[in-house]
Amino acid sequence: MICRKDLISWNSILDAFGEKRHHSRFLSLLHLMLKLEIRPDSVTILSIIHFCSSLLRVEKVKEIHSYSIRTGSLLSATAPPTVGNAILDAYSKCGNIEYANKMFQNLSEKRNLVTCNSLISGYVGLGSHHDANMIFSGMSETDLTTWNLMVRVYAENDCPEQALGLFSKLQARGMKPDVVTMMSLLPVCTQMASVHLLSQCHGYIIRSSFEDLHLKGTLLDAYAKCGIIGCAYKIFQSSADKDLVMFTSMIGGYAMHGMSEEALGTFSHMLNLGIKPDHVIFTSILSACSHAGRVDEG
Repeated sequence: MICRKDLISWNSILDAFGEKRHHSRFLSLLHLMLKLEIRPDSVTILSIIHFCSSLLRVEKVKEIHSYSIRTGSLLSATAPPTVGNAILDAYSKCGNIEYANKMFQNLSEKRNLVTCNSLISGYVGLGSHHDANMIFSGMSETDLTTWNLMVRVYAENDCPEQALGLFSKLQARGMKPDVVTMMSLLPVCTQMASVHLLSQCHGYIIRSSFEDLHLKGTLLDAYAKCGIIGCAYKIFQSSADKDLVMFTSMIGGYAMHGMSEEALGTFSHMLNLGIKPDHVIFTSILSACSHAGRVDEG
């Protein structure tokens, strides 16, 4: 039991509630802290920024941005770029690239790798590969996060050659692709209809011992879209913990190839496991049934 609560105690509990997304309790504690006239420091401000960005409430990000300027936590000569980077990242996550860009300009003397990655992330969210590349091209320092973001922005905007080129370059620089890299690269295999590239990706995933359920779902989906439904089924069967993503990919694969019996059987299995279907799965089931002339069952 803490009898006397200092700022470190308040920051710790606020951070804990923010991480667990206990929104009402976070706000109640923050209001109480301010009522007791305990002045927030940069650690408190960071917790509030992360909280606002998790809510995707850009007006709240603007409020804490203004507070940071008033208290000198942001633009003073001695202030580290941590708070500024967090505000930029929050604007990016909220989709307000205009304010993210202004923050980027304001941090011109304090920019670091995190600053650039945060703005690139904002452009990735908007699908603007040209703007993302402008920031990327001007960076003196990059890391795997930077390259993953760039591979992703090209992959998600139908530029498979550019995405594959960046993937080759990051390997040439001695960087080791991780789960995030492969998640972005697998859709490139389907865009290029390249079973050879898909097999290479699958081999790398096995050699790297990646055990990520979402990655398995994406790999399954890629095989199905490339017409290799047998490999998709093997991945599905080998997964002990099947979630909605896995079932969606498998049912969608069956529907794509007009395999209504298999799609309905997999759907029944999913319901028996207590997994609640969403509109995507219902659309796939209806598609499978209509292709097979089984409209009544659909």
